[in-house]
Amino acid sequence: MYLIENYKDNIRFNRQYEEISKFLQIVADNGYNEHFHWGRFDWGMTHSYLDVEMLSRNALFRRENGELVGAVVYDYDKTSITSKSEFARENV
Repeated sequence: MYLIENYKDNIRFNRQYEEISKFLQIVADNGYNEHFHWGRFDWGMTHSYLDVEMLSRNALFRRENGELVGAVVYDYDKTSITSKSEFARENV
């Protein structure tokens, strides 16, 4: 059985951020996550299109002993990029 925990407080960098980043580094070192590297996660948490209000949609999966064994991570909502891009074009 796994415990599911959502990303807390809509804060980019917190304890969970550190834990996810470390988890992704470990699995990358073991040859996993070829298409989602820990650097991609770090970049996603820092880019200007990150919708901080959506961070709570991220989910961490833990064993009953608390060990992190997986995560679902979203860094932006496609519609927010479209609206920001259109806003920028209108004001140029």
